[in-house]
Amino acid sequence: MAIATLLISILAISGIYEKQDIIFPPYSPKFDTVVDIGVLHYDAHLNFPMTDASLNGSVEITFVVNDVLLDSVWMDAATQIQIDSVVDSTGALTFTRTDDGLWIYPIYSLYYGDTTSFKIYYSIAKADTGLYYVSDPYPTLYTLGCPEITHYWLPCREEHYQKATFKLTADVPAGYVVASNGNALDSTTLVWETNYLTAPYLISINISKYVAVKDTAIVDGDTIPLVVFVYPEDTSDAETVLNIHKQALLCYTEIYGSYPFLGEKYGAVEVSSFIYGGMEHQTITTLISSVLTDEDVLAHELAHSWWGDMVTCKDWRNVWLNEGFATYTEALYFLYTYSEDRFKTKLSDYKSNYLYGAWDFPIADPPPDQIFNYGVIYCKGAWVLHMVRCMLGDSTFYSILSTHRDSFAYKTATIEEFINICQDVSGEDLGWFFDQWVYNKGYPDVRWWYNYVPEDSILVISYSQVQDTQEVPIFRLPLEFGLVYGTDTTIASFWDSLAVQVETIYCEAEPDTVILDPHLKVLQRAFVVAGSELKRASPLPHWRVKNPVCTNRLIIDGDFSEIRMYDITGRLCKTITHRYTTLNLPSGVYYLKDAHFTQKVVIIR
Repeated sequence: MAIATLLISILAISGIYEKQDIIFPPYSPKFDTVVDIGVLHYDAHLNFPMTDASLNGSVEITFVVNDVLLDSVWMDAATQIQIDSVVDSTGALTFTRTDDGLWIYPIYSLYYGDTTSFKIYYSIAKADTGLYYVSDPYPTLYTLGCPEITHYWLPCREEHYQKATFKLTADVPAGYVVASNGNALDSTTLVWETNYLTAPYLISINISKYVAVKDTAIVDGDTIPLVVFVYPEDTSDAETVLNIHKQALLCYTEIYGSYPFLGEKYGAVEVSSFIYGGMEHQTITTLISSVLTDEDVLAHELAHSWWGDMVTCKDWRNVWLNEGFATYTEALYFLYTYSEDRFKTKLSDYKSNYLYGAWDFPIADPPPDQIFNYGVIYCKGAWVLHMVRCMLGDSTFYSILSTHRDSFAYKTATIEEFINICQDVSGEDLGWFFDQWVYNKGYPDVRWWYNYVPEDSILVISYSQVQDTQEVPIFRLPLEFGLVYGTDTTIASFWDSLAVQVETIYCEAEPDTVILDPHLKVLQRAFVVAGSELKRASPLPHWRVKNPVCTNRLIIDGDFSEIRMYDITGRLCKTITHRYTTLNLPSGVYYLKDAHFTQKVVIIR
């Protein structure tokens, strides 16, 4: 994707894209935290003729002053917005227009702690960004704020952390239905209001000749109004959408806690042409017609109510906290609703999308034109959470998410803050894990083999990471091998942190087969090699330790000239040149290495 035409794939669903011809402006991420004001509320009164992408009206912006003293206040507003006037309680105010906003000059200076408001009267003659109009099958007008284009149709402060409540009073021709954030305050759906803090890019207005199909979900005693706004011919599909939403709410409230916007609806609205598959506007998800009943999409977008809407990434450098979390939650939906097999299928799909994608870069702080890269941000992002869960266990994992939710509910969060919670809750130093999986790019590219030695009842397993270590580091990994005997599988577990590692397992009988990572716990691309192929990729060792668990005497079979023995700190302890070696070393774990192989030895005294 080119920066100048940021065609973002919010949901990369194979073969399901019907993209409207939308050209986004160059995306220039805002990372500086400007604390001059904190927006509290938007009160928009807007007229929509419904003949094109135009509007006129006003927005009153209430805010609190966070700076010591202000003589001017900045608001984001794109050039397609014509500012007619700005007023406050004292009367008309002077303002200065720029390409991307306006400076407003109050009559009197504003001081820390003051709460005040400006009302901006404005119009848009014909929008090309942020406000979109389509005529088929019915005249439809909708807004879009992602990634940061709400200020193309609503003067505002665009930063994610400028969360505020929102009220809309709409004037539309007869026969049109309006869908927006929060709850409708009248039976005509012309007035909407949300009392929950909302990031600017999650504010949404949708207008067409919709039919509102309603239902109710009762979850743990909480009543959640549900509504789907669809075109008249799609009312039967709305029932499917509502049923999936009810099931997803049951699942997500069980694992994450109550629906974050109790007292307000969860809704979805159909549009016939859209650049995304779905977009998680707070309490009113936008869906393109072609994915209206797609269970994967619906599960994903509802997951954003917790991860993205309630807890929002502070900026797009931290987008993993939105999209990786929602993507993993989507997989958990299939685990809780259907089966372990359906869950593993999702994980396998995510794995393929990442490993065979065209892009690779760290999850943290992605390139601006790749902030919604499906393979890296969504799929690898989901796998990172899965590996945290497998490594720490369900109880600790869900405690981490619960703490993360409670710490940043209706606020914004960073990746660093999430990592701190992981370490605080687990009591473990996980810096190494997030360094390799989040702050660095890549994955383990593995060649492995196994060989059973019947005379010694030993299974030898060699595991080699062959990725280019100048680009991607050697990963520290918890490995599992499944030793299959008929219908039974025995799991052998190891930790790997070496380019080449050889493990020896005592087995009374030769396994029928050996499976690497049988329970899908590690993101890796792995190939088992044998025969002539083995010699090219990861040759058989020309030596092996016959007694890898020993007291004082070590026996090494095979051909070698010199093998070095190291302790776990990397200190050289002994150089071995003979088959039989007396060690005279304290109990502990040691590693034998030559130019090609490494094998672990445990001394018990």
